[in-house]
Amino acid sequence: MFATRDGGGTWRRINPPNAPPAGCDKDVGFTDGMLDWAVTACLAGTPPIYRTRDAGAHWAKTTVQPPGGDLGSGAEFAGIPVVTSGRAAVAFDLDRQRTLIYRSSDRGGSWQPVRPPGRASLWAVDIRTAQSWILIHADQLLRTDDAGRTWTHTTMHHRFAAITNSYYDFAPLIDF
Repeated sequence: MFATRDGGGTWRRINPPNAPPAGCDKDVGFTDGMLDWAVTACLAGTPPIYRTRDAGAHWAKTTVQPPGGDLGSGAEFAGIPVVTSGRAAVAFDLDRQRTLIYRSSDRGGSWQPVRPPGRASLWAVDIRTAQSWILIHADQLLRTDDAGRTWTHTTMHHRFAAITNSYYDFAPLIDF
């Protein structure tokens, strides 16, 4: 990891305590100036979420478990957590065939899995806020505004075939 304190003019390599491992792919993002995230994708095992509250000086690792503890190869987070008013949410692709959403009510200290309703599928997910999510699979659109407690289901007039066939390794991105 590298850090800058002058807006990117100079950089220095850092190895803070409990930093995300160098051997895995990472998606790193920032909620604000102090709360930062790193999600990893490794070949096997449960990919953890790393969180820092001091701009990267120290990191805490949180390992999530899918329901039933069933993890195939290729399990990974689909982006970094979105945090709104102390709550957080992040999409998780379980074995590239099923999508879960992890939600947190304590800014990412602990996570609970939420399964989208209906048949298990790989969904394209847009987490608009920690409470408001939109998911698309083929011609199905799901929406929740209460972190997955209730859902609205819509069948669209257009079918997004790329989400359901093997043309892409990952579902396309959606943005509302």
